[in-house]
Amino acid sequence: MIFEWGTLRFSNFGDMIGFTPDHEAPPAVMDSVERLAKENGYILIPTDVLEKRYTGKNPGVTGIRDWWIRYFDWV
Repeated sequence: MIFEWGTLRFSNFGDMIGFTPDHEAPPAVMDSVERLAKENGYILIPTDVLEKRYTGKNPGVTGIRDWWIRYFDWV
């Protein structure tokens, strides 16, 4: 989903959703998205967590910069 303040992405690796790292949604929107996510079995992962350096050891997933790329971008 694309909004004026960024894009909301759904992960192919679990019931996770996250906003693109380049934008932050207003607090009221974040609260609504988090509530709707919970009601539908998803977890909203905070952007600051997704921007942390990837430290995972998953075989075949090397050279990945951050958790955003690992779970929400093309791997």
